[in-house]
Amino acid sequence: MQDDNKKDSDLVEREVDDTIIDSHVNINKFILNPVISVIYGEDKGKLFPFNHSTIIGRGNQSDVIINDKLVSRSHLKVFYENNSFNIEDLNSANGTYLEGKKIDKLSALPGAVVKIGNTLITLTLKSDEQIQAEEKLYNSHKNTSDSIASAAIIQNTILSDESALKNYFSEYLIIWEPKDIVSGDIYLIEEITPEELLIFVIDCVGHGVSGAFITMSVKAIEQQILTDIKNTQDLISPAAILNKFNQHINQLSQKGSDNTSNDISFDGGVLYYNKSRQEVKYSGSSNTLIYTQDKLTNIIKGDKHSIGCHDPAEHFQYKEHYLNVNAGMSFYLFTDGYTDQVGGKKGFSFGRKNFVKLIEAMNELPMREQKKTFVETMKNYQGLSERRDDITLIGLKV
Repeated sequence: MQDDNKKDSDLVEREVDDTIIDSHVNINKFILNPVISVIYGEDKGKLFPFNHSTIIGRGNQSDVIINDKLVSRSHLKVFYENNSFNIEDLNSANGTYLEGKKIDKLSALPGAVVKIGNTLITLTLKSDEQIQAEEKLYNSHKNTSDSIASAAIIQNTILSDESALKNYFSEYLIIWEPKDIVSGDIYLIEEITPEELLIFVIDCVGHGVSGAFITMSVKAIEQQILTDIKNTQDLISPAAILNKFNQHINQLSQKGSDNTSNDISFDGGVLYYNKSRQEVKYSGSSNTLIYTQDKLTNIIKGDKHSIGCHDPAEHFQYKEHYLNVNAGMSFYLFTDGYTDQVGGKKGFSFGRKNFVKLIEAMNELPMREQKKTFVETMKNYQGLSERRDDITLIGLKV
């Protein structure tokens, strides 16, 4: 009987101890810590918990270091007490703003948003669990972003060296602007002989990571096609090149055993220039070539058939267009990212007509001035609208 009472007593003690431990865990869930959260800027997503006071700035001497050139080395001090954040600007060069108003010293409630430089921070209260969960999410997102940034470096290595164009054209411009960190657009410039040049402008399905992966496949196939061209020494035909691309991409896109297909396709244009013969050949897959001659603008439309478009026409034959070239002629190869961008007062696409008018208005300007105008025009037209697609534009002047 005495042993039974001792067992009961031990069991009660263990239960009491477990209850105390559980209560500590539950209490920790409700203990809120002052936290500085970056909600906009280069450090977006970062959390900085602190005890009572902290100094925020760009310099290493600050407790919270913000990567923003417009933030002073020691920009502001934040002190938390009695459910209130006391904010004090430390004579920063560009000031501290709360709700759009410049402040020197002010008290704010949790949830206040403060602007320093180009960075927005919010002063909040969070539990340990919330902090751990958000830090885990930030680290996961950062790892993904770092991987994509590395992919962007790799993608940039497959873009051609534009300096080759100097040997063939008096002037040129190149605009390549990914919508995201990596692009579904790619341009390739290949010297076949000292007299012959091939230029590819490719718009792969999708943008971002998915589009960028397809550009890698396009580059690999392009290299195989070029090897065949050099080995056979046949006359170079942009249409034949697109036909070969179509066959290769369709093979990659064939249905698997699970009856699903890979969406691998692209639109694009291939331009061949022979400077000794003064001739241009062009073939396009849903891609247009615009050229100017004697102050007149001309349009060559590509075939309305994407490369690898999952239809029975695997052996579709692309058309080839031939032009005699004269000094002063200009050529424009581009993807649809520029013309499809929405903006303006009504939120419409920029459109092909406006694009042609823009080229006509700049016809006699140097290519460097045209590039500047192309970029500024799109920036003004897009305004606050979201970028819809990658943009690639190549201008060439004979």
